[in-house]
Amino acid sequence: MHKVFIIFLIILVCLSQVLGHPSHIPVTRLISPDNSKPMSYREWREETSEPLLVSIGNVGVVDRDGGKINVIVNSLLYPKLTFFLEPTSGQFVSDLTNDGWTVSVDTMAMSSDPFAPETLRSFLIDEYNTGSVGAILVGDLPVAWFQMMDVFWGSTPSYTDFPIDLFYMDLDGIWLDQYEESGGNLIPGSDSIYDTHTGNMEPEIFIGRLISSTVGDDSIMLHNYFQRNHSYRVDSMNLSKEALFYIDDDWAYLSGLWAGQLGTVYDSIFVVDDPETTIADDYRTRITVSHEWVSLFAHSWPQGHCFKYNSGGSWSWFYSYEIPTINPIGNFYNLFACSNARYTESDYCGGMYTFRTSYGLGSLGSTKTGSMLEFQYFYNPISLGYCLGDAFRDWFSIMAEAWGDTSRSWFYGMTLIGDPTLTVIDSLTAVAEAPDEKKNVGNLLIFPNPASHYVIFQLGNNKIESVEFTIYGVDGRVVLREKRECSSILRLDCSKIPAGIYFCSLKTPEKRLLEKLTILR
Repeated sequence: MHKVFIIFLIILVCLSQVLGHPSHIPVTRLISPDNSKPMSYREWREETSEPLLVSIGNVGVVDRDGGKINVIVNSLLYPKLTFFLEPTSGQFVSDLTNDGWTVSVDTMAMSSDPFAPETLRSFLIDEYNTGSVGAILVGDLPVAWFQMMDVFWGSTPSYTDFPIDLFYMDLDGIWLDQYEESGGNLIPGSDSIYDTHTGNMEPEIFIGRLISSTVGDDSIMLHNYFQRNHSYRVDSMNLSKEALFYIDDDWAYLSGLWAGQLGTVYDSIFVVDDPETTIADDYRTRITVSHEWVSLFAHSWPQGHCFKYNSGGSWSWFYSYEIPTINPIGNFYNLFACSNARYTESDYCGGMYTFRTSYGLGSLGSTKTGSMLEFQYFYNPISLGYCLGDAFRDWFSIMAEAWGDTSRSWFYGMTLIGDPTLTVIDSLTAVAEAPDEKKNVGNLLIFPNPASHYVIFQLGNNKIESVEFTIYGVDGRVVLREKRECSSILRLDCSKIPAGIYFCSLKTPEKRLLEKLTILR
């Protein structure tokens, strides 16, 4: 069944390429207040002085009927986390086995030796051959780096190097070091950075990184993380079953399509896409409201986000060091934001959201320029009950080579920070606790029923000067669009719309709401 699902998605992505190539989508750019750049591989090697040889030791295995998960822990960190990771009684191990996973707990030393990633990958290959479906890397462990010439539509190719966890996900592909950087270009040579990826390039396993040493005391951060993880699994972390969809100016025109793709998972999505509204101060306020999922679209740097305003002529800045003080009320973050998952950088945003808050459980983002596209191939598996890691691996299987060099530039840095075995608690049967400002707008009453073919939208007690109402298909196609003036009730005839799942977008001069619509016949 899983293979059939993958084949179906590959057919869909081929059709999407026939229908249109996403060449119009602006790439996420590295922008920072001081024009700083992330550490290069050479700078990271100089700062990470641990060139010891490494070996991997097994602590224990707990067998269950499901696939095997390798929990690989920094050997110096493991003694501080035995309450959660001890095979026979650890809380996190018990949580995994209660969900049916077979769990192997292994330890490994951190090393900046260029061959250390090969040691870890060889171990993962052996484990995959005996049933492993994924690994959770806990603490500081070897980092594989990749270098390439970024190729984006309409831009001159430019050199980049970055951490790449795809190296540990694709276990039967060929990874080589055949080039070296010279004057911003790649020439034949060797410099201990991978630069060639060929063969069968689809990932075999998923990887999730729990790396918090670059955002604080790793033992304390991870202790608190595993406690939150357990609370979420037993359904005692009660956040609103709603998503915040916050999209800055350059991609606002795509908000209907991309929010609709997220809508396969969440009934209720609060959309913020007005170019003059999406600024740092507004974002600070929004993330203090309870949302289980946050999708953010903004140009960024590892330690923050930047938002355009004044018709794109000015920038406002949000810094990652603000996150612990603000303490956002959200569990999961999809960060369409340059370098936000670059875990080799201090105070990187993905780690700050995941490990320095009272609620964070996971962040998806890139270690470089570029981010996720074709979100439906990630959200559709989640909506079917797949864990985050399975959905991420399936998305990578489809997208990593969809457009050749351009695809690599967009996607090769994609990284999952957090526990990949988590599933998003089903919101399709939940009643969302919407923010007060949303409740003041109105309630969506959905028909048809046996006696009606209309969708009725009640806007509250006050009339609104103008309302734009749009119904999208799950593929982002506009099915119906109407504008009304001075109305508090919309009554739209949906009798000609086929049965199925749709998304209703209501846009007023002040707000944008997105709700799920199911039409039955």
